[in-house]
Amino acid sequence: MNHICRNLFLLLSSVSVLSCGSGTDDPVLAAYTKGITEISPVSTINIEDMGVFSPYEIHKYDNCFVFQQYFMDHFVDIYNTDTGDVIRCAYKGRGFGEVLNASIQVLGGFIYLYDSQTNNYWRIDIEKTIADGRQSIEKIATLSKTSTPNTYYDVNSIYKTNKGNVCLGFLGERRWYSLMDDAFEEKSYVEDCDFDNFRDLSTLARNNVFCSSYISVSPDESRLVCAAMSVGSISISEINGDNLNEYFRRTFYSCEVRDTPNGPAFNDRLNRKAFSAVCSDANNIYLLYSGHIIRHEDNDKRPWESSYLIVLDWNGKYKRSYHLTDQISVMCLEGNRLYGISRFPVSKIVEYSLPE
Repeated sequence: MNHICRNLFLLLSSVSVLSCGSGTDDPVLAAYTKGITEISPVSTINIEDMGVFSPYEIHKYDNCFVFQQYFMDHFVDIYNTDTGDVIRCAYKGRGFGEVLNASIQVLGGFIYLYDSQTNNYWRIDIEKTIADGRQSIEKIATLSKTSTPNTYYDVNSIYKTNKGNVCLGFLGERRWYSLMDDAFEEKSYVEDCDFDNFRDLSTLARNNVFCSSYISVSPDESRLVCAAMSVGSISISEINGDNLNEYFRRTFYSCEVRDTPNGPAFNDRLNRKAFSAVCSDANNIYLLYSGHIIRHEDNDKRPWESSYLIVLDWNGKYKRSYHLTDQISVMCLEGNRLYGISRFPVSKIVEYSLPE
């Protein structure tokens, strides 16, 4: 998916990305654009007409789309494509069930929301919410966090599985992502990338780089892929009991970041935006790649939207790439249907049919 760690990263820093141009100056595209196929949308849906103005994630559930929103007074919209109805959920400052800063996951008929500001973990029953016309929400956990002069521990997003909870956030020294039990005690973790220019960085700064990542778990929950937004790196791990066994990693580039008295500072004129979403099915991993610079003189490049969809198998072997004629910022997958969000000039769902 979706996830508060990415949005916290955006609030704490100005991250930026390099313009890809033809792809020859971008190491990811140089590696992953052999045999690229250009595809165009089969349909688009204007969602601003239904009050969905700032979606940062999209999920598909039966005949519904679930959006994660920001800059609104609520965080979740459920859009029923059959009826055209939109149900608002996860409001700010509304008593029980209030959410202040959420990441979401859609799993098994539920929307799971983790609020990193209150540390509350919520669950919305999608079917009951649709039947009642208002959110049916329950709290399932409250996580703890710690803060000392030299350390800061805080989970930012949770990916629930039957084998444990895969978490991103400010997790401690050299952590990229962790596997935690139902009490949210860490059982295993995968280390971040040990770039030369990171050697003298604080743990807070390193965690800040890697919490802005995307995770997708295979349908049988035996494997997961994690792709970073602020550095060019992909990690694939096996989930084996309480252990995360990373068996594939490919790293293309670092980013420029330094510690300051006010926290980590990123060079927003040189850093690239790397991966902006990841999905998977039983056979493939789908990576949405940007490669633009945010503070670029060519503003039409819309750095937070991406034109490239890269497909790997679960061994990390490259299979093919697609060039998307309409850029998107996030995505979800249902069979060979790819649904993305574009927010320029208006917010809309962009649907692609992926060739077999």
